[in-house]
Amino acid sequence: MENYNGMGPGESWPLSWTPVEKSPVKRNKDYSYLLLPSELMIAEGLAVVLVNMDIAGTVLVTNYRLIFIGEDGKVVPLGTIPLGTIENAQLSTVKGPQQSTPRNAARVGYRGPIRHLLEVVGKDMRKIAYCFRPNSEQRESVFKAMTKFLLSPTLWDLYAFSSGLPPAFQSGDPMSRLHAEYTRILTGTDNKTDGPTNTSGSMRSSTPVKPGKSWWRISEVNLGYTMCATYPSRLIVPCSVSDEDIQQVMSFRARARIPAVVWRHGGNGAVLARSAQPLVGFLHSTRSPCDEKLLAGLCPPLGGSSSPPRKLYVADARPRTNAIANGALGGGTESPAHYPHIEVVFLGIENIHFMRESFTKLRDYLDTHGSASSDGSSSLLRAGDWAWGGASASSMASAVTALGQSGWLYYVHTILSNAAWIAGRVVMEGASVLVHCSDGWDRTTQLISLAQILLDPYYRTFRGFQALVEKDWLAFGHPFADRLGVPTFTGGNYTVEGLGHTPSESSAPVRNGPSSAFASSAPGAVRVTNNNESPVFLQWADCVAQLIRLYPRAFEFSLAFLVEFFDSVLSCRFGNFLCNSEKERVQANISDSTADIWTYLEKARSGGRAQHEHYNMLYEAGKHTGALLPPAAALTPSLWTEFYLRWSCPYGLNFKGCMPTGWGQGGDIENEARKSARSMSVLKTGKERAEMKLLEAQITKLALEEQLKAERQQKLAAITEAGQAQQETAALRRVLQAMGCKVRISKAHSGGNYSEGEILYEEDIEDKTDGSPHDQPDVDLNRTEPLAVSILLEGDSTAFHIRRACGVDGALSCSNVQTGDVCKWPQGRCARLGSAFLGLKADFQALQQLSILDCYFDPEHKGSTSSGIATSSQTPVVT
Repeated sequence: MENYNGMGPGESWPLSWTPVEKSPVKRNKDYSYLLLPSELMIAEGLAVVLVNMDIAGTVLVTNYRLIFIGEDGKVVPLGTIPLGTIENAQLSTVKGPQQSTPRNAARVGYRGPIRHLLEVVGKDMRKIAYCFRPNSEQRESVFKAMTKFLLSPTLWDLYAFSSGLPPAFQSGDPMSRLHAEYTRILTGTDNKTDGPTNTSGSMRSSTPVKPGKSWWRISEVNLGYTMCATYPSRLIVPCSVSDEDIQQVMSFRARARIPAVVWRHGGNGAVLARSAQPLVGFLHSTRSPCDEKLLAGLCPPLGGSSSPPRKLYVADARPRTNAIANGALGGGTESPAHYPHIEVVFLGIENIHFMRESFTKLRDYLDTHGSASSDGSSSLLRAGDWAWGGASASSMASAVTALGQSGWLYYVHTILSNAAWIAGRVVMEGASVLVHCSDGWDRTTQLISLAQILLDPYYRTFRGFQALVEKDWLAFGHPFADRLGVPTFTGGNYTVEGLGHTPSESSAPVRNGPSSAFASSAPGAVRVTNNNESPVFLQWADCVAQLIRLYPRAFEFSLAFLVEFFDSVLSCRFGNFLCNSEKERVQANISDSTADIWTYLEKARSGGRAQHEHYNMLYEAGKHTGALLPPAAALTPSLWTEFYLRWSCPYGLNFKGCMPTGWGQGGDIENEARKSARSMSVLKTGKERAEMKLLEAQITKLALEEQLKAERQQKLAAITEAGQAQQETAALRRVLQAMGCKVRISKAHSGGNYSEGEILYEEDIEDKTDGSPHDQPDVDLNRTEPLAVSILLEGDSTAFHIRRACGVDGALSCSNVQTGDVCKWPQGRCARLGSAFLGLKADFQALQQLSILDCYFDPEHKGSTSSGIATSSQTPVVT
């Protein structure tokens, strides 16, 4: 092992490095390909080891996140965390294990008695340890750069205000969407909740006449947020209550959070309402007639106007003792003596401080650097064995006990069962329910939104889930900035203590205590001073995940969508969940200054279509069109492995690098269904391509058939033309035969001269009398050379004396015509187109001098010629 200069006595570098020649360290490498828009690199740490996975690489600090880059240049997800997701961090120097094992062996361990760590605790159940070289200044520079942006003094320092995303990712107007949701609720559009889809046989759904839209109105009494700073500007209230009455009620409810309607049953007209506790004081000494009138307005009659009003349940989310204790401080709960037709039910859910402590215990249970092995190695290693495959039975039993003692699953079950109870009262009894706790923005929001998911199938879709979160969590003022520990509109929530250069030495990393900060105030630790942090929203998302597991066909979105959604909320990359109320987000101009988380998620899943991991592959829209009313026994929760266990077993620590099955990374029914869907998509794509090729082949076939048909028609036309030409040729042959001409076809020379020595074809017309096909001249019709056709005078001695040569003037003597003279046709008129006896019409005396011999009448000489005179049978006739 090579020691580095500057290491103290007994210190050694935990990794074995291959000795190489020393060379200057290359700093400020270009990592722009890894950065998001407007993401700036602030600090860099070289030769850093990610202890969780035993991977060496580089750690970067930007204005948005902490990035760990492996030696292969790829980002390691476990070591990369947004600054907004970091809950606390510290520098520590710890003792290493005594035993020494090879690097990257099956059982991962580190050598060396002293290690210099930067430990980061995330709000997403992560605990990350980065190991730096001894006495390296990079560790402190990275830590200071991280805390500078982690503990932003103002809201405007968050990355959400400098993300630089295009306008397409802006959120638009959330108040307009809230008004549209109010209209949907009052008109009953897509509100198919006529009856339950899972009820026991002893329960029946009542079907009273539902009150019309005229029973309710949208009030603008809080326009400008002058009456209540944590409520939306518009509220649904009964028409029987005026705005003046509402103003009186605001002074009677804690933080002016009056009872307001958030949902109405489309079938029976029952409503869900929410508020803060009434300020009745000790022994219910204070009353408010306007508040009593408003609660009476939440109970429209079951039937006609003469029917009695329906029952109103007041679901107080607190334990009874807490409600009574609040009465001594001026708060309390409603008294049935002052509110007729109501029944107060205490649901027994603890406050945010209990939930924060339970979450801390849950994280200790899941911690990969738990108290049993806080030496920097994975807590999956117990006494040299794998905790998930070879640990002792006692250690596994103690782990189960620790999970139960955290109380997390108990609280999840309590919230789920109470939400199902609320939904059952609305559906089965047709009763209205008013839910409140102390302030009406934590437990109230959890219960009222879960009840609506059970009641309304619209809220189990992507669009409906967005509308539900924007209405009940954002518009009605859940303090996200306080609960998530981010800067508010008025300032920050963190301070930094003791950024010293010599962190205290300990045998184990300092662990965070119930106050959600590190228990030690050692130098180099970030301490959280805000006591209002609590995983309220995470607990609600956990409850939704339990419902998806219970009803896998009822939800359009998947568990993977919930995980990415909550990660995006924690990251502070988007502005939707900044600030504590709608009023603060309007003042900060969040909708126009930051990117929208809903648009981002929608665009992310639009690329993968229905096969994207955000879609629930088991979803059937027509399966659960009514309310979901699960029995309490079915609501027994299990650990949300997709969120809590995704960082507990990094792939580098698994046997042979294989991912464990049955965890959040794979092995469940949904992932198998998604794989099958992707396979089906590939097969479907192949089928579509084959069908397309078949269609193209069919189109080509039709085109070829049309072409063949056209060629056949052309063939028929050519045959017809050839037959006609053949007939014409035969006629011409008969004419030429009658004329006694010879046809000669010769090759033409340049200049248009023809040579008789290059005769290609010559035919004696008078010898071709039958016109049979075998007598046709064998002429190459495909020749491209120009040809000349000549018609010559036939050398017949008998016809020579009485026939006029072609093209010879009629006044010339026949004795001047020579055999073989070239015919002047078609340039000149054919001399033989007249009668062959034209020369006789002018010499009648010669005709009288002719003697008629007796032999002319002899049968043997019939048809012969005598004295140079041709018989009429030999005389050619031209027609």
